[in-house]
Amino acid sequence: MMTHNGDFMRTCIMETERLLFSVWEKDDLELAQSLWGDPEVSRFICAAGSFTEQEVEERLALEIHNYEQSGIQYFPIFRRDTHTLAGCCGLRPCGDEEGILELGVHLKREYHGQGLAKEAAEKIITYAFDTRSVKELRSGHHPQNSASQRLLYRLGFSYTGDCYYAPTGLYHPTYHLRPETFVLGFDIGGTKCAVLLGQVTEETVDFLGREQIKTGTDWKAVLDLLIRKGRVLLEKNELKNSRWLKIGISCGGPLSPDRKRILSPPNLLGWDDVPVVEYLSSAFSCPAKMENDADACALAEWKYGAGRGSRNMIFLTFGTGLGAGFILDGKLYKGSTGMAGEAGHIRLAENGPEGYGKEGSFEGFCSGSGIRNLAEIYAKKRLAQGVKVSYVDWPAEETSLEENGPQTEQALKALTAQSVAEAAVGGDEDALEIFRISGRYFGRGLSVLIDLLNPEIIVAGSVFTRSGKLLEETMYQEIKKEALPASASACTICPACLGEKIGDYGSIMAALN
Repeated sequence: MMTHNGDFMRTCIMETERLLFSVWEKDDLELAQSLWGDPEVSRFICAAGSFTEQEVEERLALEIHNYEQSGIQYFPIFRRDTHTLAGCCGLRPCGDEEGILELGVHLKREYHGQGLAKEAAEKIITYAFDTRSVKELRSGHHPQNSASQRLLYRLGFSYTGDCYYAPTGLYHPTYHLRPETFVLGFDIGGTKCAVLLGQVTEETVDFLGREQIKTGTDWKAVLDLLIRKGRVLLEKNELKNSRWLKIGISCGGPLSPDRKRILSPPNLLGWDDVPVVEYLSSAFSCPAKMENDADACALAEWKYGAGRGSRNMIFLTFGTGLGAGFILDGKLYKGSTGMAGEAGHIRLAENGPEGYGKEGSFEGFCSGSGIRNLAEIYAKKRLAQGVKVSYVDWPAEETSLEENGPQTEQALKALTAQSVAEAAVGGDEDALEIFRISGRYFGRGLSVLIDLLNPEIIVAGSVFTRSGKLLEETMYQEIKKEALPASASACTICPACLGEKIGDYGSIMAALN
């Protein structure tokens, strides 16, 4: 509770732009009489059309009782500018059903038509769902009260049928409102960014739309374009002003410890100290939260994917780079500065492809860019021995790097992890060797994680989801050689089951965690 800083001499428990909410007390009989004793207020809520003084006193006593027992009542509301009583708006118990409350608004006639009923009700709805964690709100109105009907529809209530209402002796149209969660997700990656809209339930995410763009070095231009596309998604789904909207951002690290700023990730050139949370929250006037992409995807696979039901899970991105998200004892583990999970930085060999600024790193051997670089290094090594590997589209007129080398270099630079994988799937022995090497180091890195954290499941995304079969033989050989047998036998290693949508799910989970 708080006391309003002004000459408002009552306890103020919440407020809006134009209204102050207080609490009914025993000394408020005169105020209560001015509200419920007015036939213009009471004609829709009692059979006689107006309350007697005794009935107003009983009604006041009921509100005080409800507050003492449950901390709720139809709170008296006052104009901020004049401190005069405008009416009441609040909650009441709804029978014996747990987690369900009744919403009511009674406004004095002189305040009709000013939008105060909607302003007050929206505040109470937010209070009910966000503070009281109510599962459902119910409400109703006199069959002749068309203004209340319009208000309930504008507030998002759905008609459920007519129910007998003893105080009036009539069947009143009744409605309910359940909290819905809509997330506008932003998946920020090194090569592409996406904005998507999802409706979230306890069991599923229903994706309502998605737009994708190329990532550029001008972060503001990228975010502005995503914002425009996000607004279109909201308008198409009639959610432009939804009270249920949240924003989730998934992005590779490093991020600031408070998860509000992007701090120069190696795959996002030009994205230096970007205030992305504030930028997007301001653009949509709703709360925004950001998670490291590995943490966000770990939460997604744990909640909706391969890790569902586990208590100790490791997720590895295995995409353009390699990051890890740790679910330990049923919770996301971030570390003391939020940097836990940077598994890609672990050095696995003195020499090798570079990843995360370090030669021979876990990311250098086990990521999309790492496999591409490994394929180039291997091709150059074999070329120096006078052998052309078969997964490179060599220029016909060149025989070595020394002989008219620029076209050869161009052919090597054109390599991608996908092109090498396609060659390997087709039986290309040179390409298969690249994946054997990557698999060997993948197994070595996994062994470190298995011995340190003793997970029950390791879920790997992206490249492993698409090409895991090419990695598994040498991966398991290395785990058998390096990891503690008891820990290794307790751990299942599997591809992410959310597939190409894992980044979308990750941005959703960033908003909800």
